[in-house]
Amino acid sequence: MVNSDGMLEEFELAKEKGLLIIPIGQTGFVAKDIQIEIEKGLEKYYSTNKKLIELVKELGQESDDSDKIIEIIIKILRTAI
Repeated sequence: MVNSDGMLEEFELAKEKGLLIIPIGQTGFVAKDIQIEIEKGLEKYYSTNKKLIELVKELGQESDDSDKIIEIIIKILRTAI
């Protein structure tokens, strides 16, 4: 498989604009690489919002339960609003 340059470009644009980035590494490849990068600097991406940081950590630990992944993503979105 070849990594998606387009996804990396979108990630870089989102970072530049200070947008909320939700790393869903379970989809693999570039998404997993982005998740790993974000996990190395959670405070950088989510400022000091401890709830967001904990939810993103939880999302990174979830592997194959799609209902649980969706539940965590919804919690992230609600927390960010």
